[in-house]
Parts: sequence; C-alpha cells; structure tokens
Amino acid sequence: MLKCYLNYLTKKKQTVSIKLNGFFAFSFYNSKTDELSVVRDRYGVKPLYYFQNEDKFAFASELKALLSLTGAQELNHNALHTYLRLNYSTGKETIFKNVFRLLPGEYISVKEKKVSIKTWYTIPHHKKEESIKDLLSDAVKLRLNADVPVGCFLSGGLDSSIISALAKKHHNDIHTFSIGFADEPFFDETEYAELVAKHINSSHHSFKLKDTDLLENINPFLKSIDEPFADSSAFNVYVLSKYTKKHVKVALSGDGADELFMGYNKHKAELLSRKFSSKALSPMMSPVLSLLPDSRNKSFSNKVRQLKRFSKSVNLKAEDRYINWACISNEKEVNDLLLSKSNHSFNDLFSEAFTQKNFNPVNYADLKIVLADDMLVKADRMSMQHGLEIRNPFLDYRVVEFAMNLAENKKISNQGQKLILKESFKDLLPKEIFSRKKKVLNCLFGNG
Repeated sequence: MLKCYLNYLTKKKQTVSIKLNGFFAFSFYNSKTDELSVVRDRYGVKPLYYFQNEDKFAFASELKALLSLTGAQELNHNALHTYLRLNYSTGKETIFKNVFRLLPGEYISVKEKKVSIKTWYTIPHHKKEESIKDLLSDAVKLRLNADVPVGCFLSGGLDSSIISALAKKHHNDIHTFSIGFADEPFFDETEYAELVAKHINSSHHSFKLKDTDLLENINPFLKSIDEPFADSSAFNVYVLSKYTKKHVKVALSGDGADELFMGYNKHKAELLSRKFSSKALSPMMSPVLSLLPDSRNKSFSNKVRQLKRFSKSVNLKAEDRYINWACISNEKEVNDLLLSKSNHSFNDLFSEAFTQKNFNPVNYADLKIVLADDMLVKADRMSMQHGLEIRNPFLDYRVVEFAMNLAENKKISNQGQKLILKESFKDLLPKEIFSRKKKVLNCLFGNG
C-alpha cells in the first residue's frame, strides 16, 4: 500500500504515514533529497503521462498539456497498430513517440537527472473470509463523503443498481441519473432504471438522447479525447455527464464490476469454450453463418455476430481466444489499412496476464487492459470535460483484492454470471433486475 510521508511544520516535525484508498495521480518533491516522485493510483482511474528524452523530463495528466511543454511529437506506429486492433491504446506506449503512460500502481523517481520507474502496488494473493456486502457497502459510504452534492449513475443494470441502492441506505436524499435513446428504442433501458429508482425511492433524472445531439456536441466531445479512442459508448457518457453536472458534482458509478465478477459476454464464451470445440459444431455452421447478417443493432443479428466470433475462437489457446474476443479488428485487417506492415508484437501486451499464476488470467487482463485503458479512460475523459467527478466503489482496493482472490465458480457458472453479487444483494433490488438480459450499451454504466 502506498505510504505518503508528509512533514508537518510542528515543533517536533513529525512524519506521518497516510494510506490512500481511492484514485489519484500526483507528484511530490522532496527538497531535502532533491528527489521528485510522480505516482499513479492502483488501477489507473486517473491518467498520468510523461515525456522523456536525453534532455528533458516532463509529466502531466493530459497529453494536450504535455505537448504544450514538449512541442509536436512524432507518430508512434506501434500505438497506432494497437489502436486499430482494440479501438483504444493500451500499455506503456502512447500515440506519440517519447511520450509514455505511467501504468497503474507505478511511480517515477527523478533524482540527479536519473529517471527510474518502480512498482509500488501489486494485487496481493490471499484469501480472506470477508463479506462482499460489507466491503462494498463501506466502499460506497466512503465515496459519498464530500462537501458537494453527490449522486449515482443508474442504468437499471445490476452493478449501477447495487451502487445506487447502497448509496440510498447511507444517504437518504440520493439523486440517480440515467440516459435513454429516443431514436433507438432497442437500446433504451430507462424503464429498468426507473424501476430501480422507484424501488429504492431515489430522486431520479432520465435524459433522452436524440440522434441530433451528436451533431450539436461533436466538436467539444472530440476535444475531450487526447489520443485516438473509439469506444462506442463514449459519446453517451459525455452527454450523461453534461446533464448530470447540472444537479451534482460527484457521481458514483458501477465501473469495474464486469471485469472483477465476470459479467461480459466474453466470460460466458470462455466458459463455453472449455466444453465445446469447433469440431463439435456442425460442418454446415460456418457456411450458414457467413450468409446471415451480423450487427449490434438488433437482437437476432447481434446473436449471429456473437456466434461467428465464438466459432472462430473456440479452438484457440486461452490467450489467443481472449485477444480475438477483445479485438475489434484482426492482424490482416489492420495491416491492410497501414502503408507498411507493423513489426509491433501486439500479443506481448497480454502476455503478463496469461503467464502469471496467482489470478484468473481473463480477470487479470480485463483489470489491467480493458478497465484501465478503455472503461476508465472513457469515464474520466468524458466526465472531467464537464467538471463531473466519477467515483468507483467497485474499485475500492479492498473490493478488488477480495474479487481477484475469489474462486471462479463464485462469479460464473452454467447458472449465470456475477453470482456472488446476485446472491449478496438480492434483497436490495427488484427481481426483474436479476433476470433481465444485457444490452450492448449497458457498459456505459459499468454493466458491459
């Protein structure tokens, strides 16, 4: 755990150790030792970039601010390759050469012109007899502590509903916020959010997004993105944050639950892949599937899309399966777009997760890659553009450590996903929330 030593100007000049629980990115200069420390939080909720060459070291929370110090930088083709595969950048490298991303749980030490990067936090491997209900309740209570109005994002999905229900227990006058889609009824789920809001008796606000809102907000939306980023729900978070900020300055979110408790469709597919092989599928399946339409816009075509991806991945080894499900484009498609083939070792970005022994590799990869460089980037950039602070109770380090050390069968089985969450919080929410099917844009609220 990070220990931040502060010298208070008292008669005895005491040194106090403070343990931080939450998100942060900060620097600390020790004038006595002439040493600069630059630190990022455990799971990458807040961004921190740095520039380094032979003559200069600089750091900032945004690329725009950093480039104002360093001047224009050359395009990093490795990061471009990664972006085209995933729709976002991940790992240490950014879209610019000589500009890097400090990874979650790391800090930089600068002394006598020497720059060194060290790890201050790794997830401990231990199993404790703890209650997720108590841990998460305390995490919510802690994040409600503020001297400004606090509310909750509420999609009506399991994760944001749990957070909102717990917030209501600790704060009687809690406001909840959801976004609907006036012109896209397939994706509109405000009825579930309103059902939960009525059940917990929160003051609920529902915003209906129209197609014309994209044109009206496109320029400021794009300005909030530092480097190429194409998460499909980023614009929705942008608009939701814009309207939420009119009522509160802090919003609690369900981000992190899917990654920690195996709530994504790919987790279900991974479970199924251990039981089936493509040899067990009908030889006629691939030709038939190739003739069927696939998209995310309708229930049937979305199922076809998922089945196509599953049939292509099921016989691969675990790491390659994960990469196939995580990527939006394959190697050939990306190389066809580029003027020259990249020699970038893309798979190396996932190797740590699939070679470490202490944790489920899929969970670990989700936490280190998908959460840190997609979901949290989306939430932070879109919300901070409007001065709205998002807090994530599921990313309380106690909750993360509990979840990462939890047996897989407590999270997912043939009976469903997020099993421990459903069992632990079934008394807080309407039964419809536990039986509803997931829609694509649920990931907007941490229910992907």
